[in-house]
Parts: sequence; structure tokens; C-alpha cells
Amino acid sequence: MSAIEADELEKRFQYQQRRVNYIWEVTQATIAASVTGVTLYASVLLAFRGNGEAPYLLLSNAFFMVLGMYFRSRIEGGFRKSDLGDNK
Repeated sequence: MSAIEADELEKRFQYQQRRVNYIWEVTQATIAASVTGVTLYASVLLAFRGNGEAPYLLLSNAFFMVLGMYFRSRIEGGFRKSDLGDNK
């Protein structure tokens, strides 16, 4: 493999990795916003019904779940260079 081919393969890999990362970040943000919105809605309903500590418990559990999933998902993933072709 020539130096030009290796450079082109590296550029393709970096482009694909950025694309996967972007898609993942958008998906993750959509899920987090949805969970937050539904949790806030449910907590407001529970608070208006006078269910004691239930709204606060729901909010705290959902907050820590979303936050925990975000930091857990920061593990590196996506494409490997071997997925793009012969990399000798």
C-alpha cells in the first residue's frame, strides 16, 4: 500500500468516525430530551395531585439515570480501521 493510499484510507476512517459520532450524539440528545420532558410532565401531574414525595423521587431518579447513561456512553466505539479495507 502506497503512502497516498494509506493517507486516503486514514481520511476515510476519520470522516466515517466523525459521522458515526455525530449520529450518536444527536440520538443521545433526542433520547435525553424526551426522557426529561416526559419526566417533568409526569412530576407536575403528580405534584398537582398531591402525591407527597413521589414527584421529587421521580425527578431525582430520572435525572441520575440520564446523567449516568450519558457518562457511560462516552466509551469509545464506532468504526475500526480494519472495517475500511486491508490495513497492512
